[in-house]
Amino acid sequence: MSLGPDEVRDVVFDRAWLARRGYDEAAVDALLDRLEATLRGLDDLSAEEVNEATFPRPRLGRRGYSARAVDDFLTRARAALRRRRRAGRRLPSTRSAG
Repeated sequence: MSLGPDEVRDVVFDRAWLARRGYDEAAVDALLDRLEATLRGLDDLSAEEVNEATFPRPRLGRRGYSARAVDDFLTRARAALRRRRRAGRRLPSTRSAG
């Protein structure tokens, strides 16, 4: 199953249950911004970086995104990034070499 930049931009996660605090929304959104940019050819986020990503808990009184929903989506993202790399579509780094 492929994953496109529009799907990343438009994803909506459930909120964590009141008894559980999920992932901080801003931290998850920042990673999703990089993922979308990578799929558009504007960044070079790797599957390994997605795998190593950690998210703080939201501030007290906030529920945050459901950890399970985010983790499931990021599993798809890692697979999509690995497929892109295997297909030779790994994008050149946008970071300067100097």
